[in-house]
Amino acid sequence: MSRKNKLSSRRSIKILILASIYCALKVHAIYIDLKEYIIKLQASLSVVKKMYRTIETQILPKLKLHPHRFSIIDYINHFADELKLISDCKMKAIELINILNSKEIDFSGKDPKIIAGAAIYISSRMINISLTQEKIIRVVKSTLGTLQNRIRDIKKNLY
Repeated sequence: MSRKNKLSSRRSIKILILASIYCALKVHAIYIDLKEYIIKLQASLSVVKKMYRTIETQILPKLKLHPHRFSIIDYINHFADELKLISDCKMKAIELINILNSKEIDFSGKDPKIIAGAAIYISSRMINISLTQEKIIRVVKSTLGTLQNRIRDIKKNLY
């Protein structure tokens, strides 16, 4: 199918394979950090994303498949598992996000991974679990300043 649509012409096979694997994982709602694999394969993020969008728009509809769009709650579950947090902390973070959603707080334009990290940090403080912001930014793969801004945004909208 890709040969007929000329998807692979003038593109590296490793780019096509990486974009295809990423697409398959998204269809099955499995989270991976694409940037890690791009660094390992020494590929260009923009080229891989362009190939992913091509697969998403041209091939997946023909196969009647839809990629999963990860929500903030999906990221909370993933990061809480990665940080080995107790379920109380995870549930409190999800509760915080649900409160913000009920208040119709709009986080459009903000990275949902960082919002999830901020919610996890706030919930860990609420139930007295020692979790540093540094641990969260290592898992979320963001900067300390961005995480602190999202923490401030959530606290401002909660109270």
